[in-house]
Amino acid sequence: MLPDQKRKNSKYKSGLYFCISEGITLLEEERKIGPKGQVVIPQAIRKILKMQPGTNVVVSLEDNKVVLKKPSFDAVAVFRKTAREIHYNKEIDPHEAYEESLEERKRHALP
Repeated sequence: MLPDQKRKNSKYKSGLYFCISEGITLLEEERKIGPKGQVVIPQAIRKILKMQPGTNVVVSLEDNKVVLKKPSFDAVAVFRKTAREIHYNKEIDPHEAYEESLEERKRHALP
């Protein structure tokens, strides 16, 4: 799609570009800022970057441009993924776990 062409079913201007010098494809889409200062990240970009509701982003200002980046490490996302993969169905009693932890510390403590 050429930069000045509009998608027929979209209310936003968009373009798909190929940067010859960098050898990368760039996606650009015009969006409006909502009354609360919110901007919706286009679905194609969210999908490429694997961004879901709740994903943290870093917003910065560089050379009169607003730059939105996905942090290099999202600990919450890693924890959620790990928790889903564990499949641990047993209910954990926090008091019992605390007592077990104390007993283990006592066993390993120096006399």
